[in-house]
Amino acid sequence: MEDEREQPDALAIKADRKPWLVVMPLDTFLKMVKE
Repeated sequence: MEDEREQPDALAIKADRKPWLVVMPLDTFLKMVKE
């Protein structure tokens, strides 16, 4: 059985001297916007 922590809802990426970039499925984003 897979651990739920191994399936994140979003991924945060940081590049040198750049702001954070968050990648997530569109459905997850739309649910967050509605709340």
